[in-house]
Amino acid sequence: MKPVVIDPAAVQEMIGAETRLRKKNPKTAADFENTLDEYIELLGRQPQIGTPIIRGLRSFTMRRFPFNLIYADELERVNILALAHHKRRFGYWLKRLK
Repeated sequence: MKPVVIDPAAVQEMIGAETRLRKKNPKTAADFENTLDEYIELLGRQPQIGTPIIRGLRSFTMRRFPFNLIYADELERVNILALAHHKRRFGYWLKRLK
């Protein structure tokens, strides 16, 4: 299992999404948080599970929620760059590549 590192901007996206969901429905927010935790762990165990997109990045769609986890499967870790809402412009997170 590879360690998973989450970009600070992605952390902010996760917090923002959870906060917005909590205002609408606390149970849905809890489900979102649990699902997100499960998917982050899954990416550490099976980093090739996502769909290849561009520049060596992968995208993993969250079922039940309109988000994709955008990440890089690096040699020694998985680096999550974004929690991208389906309505956001594709590639806004490219500037986070190092």
